[in-house]
Amino acid sequence: MKPFLPTSRIAILALFLSFLAGAAPAQSATATIFSLVATPPAAIAGDAIVISVIGANFDAAQAVYTWLRDGSPIASASGVGRSTYTVATNPEKTETISIAVEVSPGAGVNPLRSSITVRTLPTPEQAKKALDDVRSNFSLEADPPTPDPGQSTIVKVVTVAFNAGGANYQWYVNGVFQKEASGRGNSEFSFIAGRENEAKTIRVDLTTPEGITRSRSVTIRPSMTAYYWWTDTRVPFWYKGKALPSSSSRISIAAMARSGSASAATYQWDLNAYPVAKASGAGKSVFTFSASMQVEERIYVTVLNPLAALSKNATIAVPIVPTKVGLYAVHPRQGVRMEKQIRQADAAAGETLEFVAAPFFFPAESDRFLRYEWQLNRDALPGAPPDPWHFILRSNAGETGQNRLLVEVHDSRRDGQSAISFLNAVFR
Repeated sequence: MKPFLPTSRIAILALFLSFLAGAAPAQSATATIFSLVATPPAAIAGDAIVISVIGANFDAAQAVYTWLRDGSPIASASGVGRSTYTVATNPEKTETISIAVEVSPGAGVNPLRSSITVRTLPTPEQAKKALDDVRSNFSLEADPPTPDPGQSTIVKVVTVAFNAGGANYQWYVNGVFQKEASGRGNSEFSFIAGRENEAKTIRVDLTTPEGITRSRSVTIRPSMTAYYWWTDTRVPFWYKGKALPSSSSRISIAAMARSGSASAATYQWDLNAYPVAKASGAGKSVFTFSASMQVEERIYVTVLNPLAALSKNATIAVPIVPTKVGLYAVHPRQGVRMEKQIRQADAAAGETLEFVAAPFFFPAESDRFLRYEWQLNRDALPGAPPDPWHFILRSNAGETGQNRLLVEVHDSRRDGQSAISFLNAVFR
C-alpha cells in the first residue's frame, strides 16, 4: 500500500519548499513621481504660459499625457510624449486658470493626476487704468430718488476718492449741455422734475484734480404715491368731517404707488421710529395698528419697486384725539337739530325739552359697552334702555327756573375712555 498525502498538505509542502529555495512573491506597480512647472512663473495678461511635466521615474517620451483646463479635457494637447502644454491667456484681463494632467507611464508604473493654478498679472496699461478707476471713483445720488411731478430735485456727486470741490463738472439733461450749472466745484445739479413718468437722464462728465475724466448718469422718473389713513371710530351719521382716532382705536394707513403694481413693491413701515417687521414686506401696502396713547402717532414708510424704478418715502402724522360727546336738541316736528351742538336751551314754563347725546370717536367695538350717565342739577339719572342717549325734560305749568343738565358717556371696558358734555335748560 502506497503512502497517501491529502491535496491541502501537498500545497503547503510546495509553498514551504519554494520558500526554502528563495522564491519571493510578485512585486506591486511603482508609483509615478513628477512635478509641474509653469514658465514664466509670473505671467502678464496675454502671455503664453508653458506647463511642463518633470518626471522622476519614467521615460517622458513614452508616457501618455491627458491635459485638462478648468476641468475640461484638451484632446489636441494630449497623447504620447505630450509632456508640455501651452496656455493661451486673455490679453484684455487678468485670469486664474487651473491646469491638470494625468500621466500614464505604462506597465509597472501607476498613472497619477496632478494640477497647478496659474494667475496672470495686469499689463502696465491695465494696472494704470485700475489705479485711475480707484482714484476717480464716484457715484450720483438723487434727492429725492423718485420725486413727485414738479418737485425740486438735486443730483449730487458722492466720492471719497478725490477732492470734489477741485474737480471740473459738465452737466447734461437728456444730452443737452447745462452751461450755467457746469464748472469747477459744481458737484450738485438742481432741476424741476417733469410730469409723472416723464424720464430725465442727468449725466455728468467730470475731470478730477489729477486730470482723470469720468462720466456717470442717472435717470429720474417722477411718480406720485398717495397716502391715506382711516380709523374705526364712530361718529354720528350727520357728521361731515373725517372720523378721528382716539386711544385704543384701530388706525390703518395705505400707501398707493401709481408706478408699477402695488404687489411688486416692497413696503418698510416704521411706527414712532421703530421698524415693524411683521407689517413690512412685498405687497404689504396697508399698515394697521392700535393707538396706544393720546399723543400724535408718527408713521414712516418706504416704498421700493425696482421694476418701476420707484423709491419713495414719507412721514405720516396721525393725531390722536380725546373721545367726545355732543348734546343736540330734538324738535317735535323736525327731529334732531344736528347742525350744531347746544349749550343752552330755552322754553316756556310747562313745555318739554328733548335732547340726544351723540358720542364721537369711540372705537367701533365699544358701541354695546357705552354707558350714559345723566345728571340734572347734580341728581344722577342713569340712561335707561332702549334709548339711554335720549333725555326728556318736562316742566310744570308756571314752573320757571334754570336747570343744569350733564351727560357722561364712558366705555365700561376701558378706564379713562369717557366724555362729558353739559348745557343749561331754562324755563321762563
